[in-house]
Amino acid sequence: MHPSEISQLIDSLQKRESEIVARVETWSNVNSGTDNSEGVAEMADLLQAELKLLTSDVERIVLPDVVEVDDLGNEVERPIGPALRAVLRPDAPVQVLLSGHLDTVFPADHPFQKVSRNGNRLIGPGVADMKGGLVVMLEALSVLENSPERDQMGWEVFLNPDEEIGSPRSAPYLREAAGRHQFGLAFEPALPDGNLVSGRWGTGNFTVRSEGKSAHVGRAFAEGRNGIVALAEWIREANALNHRNGVIVNIGRIVGGGALNIVPDRAACGLNVRVENEKRMHEIESELRAISLKTAREHDVKIDFQGTFGRPPKPVTPELEKMLNAFAICAREIGFKLGWRTTGGGSDGNILASAGLPTVDSLGVRGGGIHTSSEFLEIDSLVERSALTGIFLIKAARGEIVF
Repeated sequence: MHPSEISQLIDSLQKRESEIVARVETWSNVNSGTDNSEGVAEMADLLQAELKLLTSDVERIVLPDVVEVDDLGNEVERPIGPALRAVLRPDAPVQVLLSGHLDTVFPADHPFQKVSRNGNRLIGPGVADMKGGLVVMLEALSVLENSPERDQMGWEVFLNPDEEIGSPRSAPYLREAAGRHQFGLAFEPALPDGNLVSGRWGTGNFTVRSEGKSAHVGRAFAEGRNGIVALAEWIREANALNHRNGVIVNIGRIVGGGALNIVPDRAACGLNVRVENEKRMHEIESELRAISLKTAREHDVKIDFQGTFGRPPKPVTPELEKMLNAFAICAREIGFKLGWRTTGGGSDGNILASAGLPTVDSLGVRGGGIHTSSEFLEIDSLVERSALTGIFLIKAARGEIVF
């Protein structure tokens, strides 16, 4: 793009910066923790209204309940909010999928609920992950829609309500959408230094349930089979896998037990597993199943191991490198240097890449403290990142970036 075009584009965004910031504040003040289906639905209302300003083809998708393990080790169903899909010009020669999520990690009763401002920082739940990213997405689309090149590019936006728990219900929709497009863009926050994520480790959520036999501690202790003790042994062996390179096993939740004078028959734990590559993914799943069989045999209990790698590893392919280099050129034209590196964090970009769609998935704001009560975004990154993706879209529509 000509420098004067870029300067005009950035000036237009900067004039609206206060409006852009206000939108992030409004959205982040809406609690949309994954388990708060009403709050997620409220976010869907807000985004649906915004998308309808760009296209009349906006669909609200009701997803099935998610299945979780309660404090007694039982599987229970819980509702989640809706997903949104918006489409414009599906027959245009260039097609892009833009993905994002409506949910955050902060439940409705979490103390971190409202946005505050400190200099160039906006501090609040989900400001970086990813309500700021959703604003960047919409601003970038507006840049495209206000350009002469818009008719050359069609786009689809997919916003899901369950990304923070691994996208268990929305993953099929993401994979289906991947087949309709030439490249994907996702708006997770950039790395803290402003660089992009290239490759990502694979991630999976698993549940282990131990079922033994209850007994009175004083009268029939030897007849009992302690589900907690068996599960503790399983956890000890699973945790030892962390000593290997390319593997993370995080025990995130344990439930079980009751009255202290009864041998507890049941216990359960939830864990998140991350792996560097596909080989590690298959190895670690086999080893966890082997630990389950061994523990069941040695403790005379039943061990039920469930789960999957919902987000396979995302390798750095030649197609992805091409996209990253194109973004680096766009950044230089704006006036900053942009690099990238692999991280252990997963995203829906893993799912899209596994479906064959080259995807850059960290196009959101600069910030930090994500998933904590100090989450923040750098305010000046809202214009910077909106311009970055907007320029990329225009270049792709012009045919300057070919997929």
